[in-house]
Amino acid sequence: MREMNKITDFIEERLEQYGVIVYRNESWGNINRWVADSNYLQVDAHVAIHSNASLDHTANGIETW
Repeated sequence: MREMNKITDFIEERLEQYGVIVYRNESWGNINRWVADSNYLQVDAHVAIHSNASLDHTANGIETW
């Protein structure tokens, strides 16, 4: 999770340089809570930066929702 936070920190800093307001969720939540928070805040976009783990090291790909 530390690596994902580093990536997210980098993206957050860049977005803020362009005047974008960034809200970050708590990592202990779930997708229903995070989407509800986005709806409550009336954001223009909800961007989820997420990684999955697998014991199969040949697995790869991207999920877009």
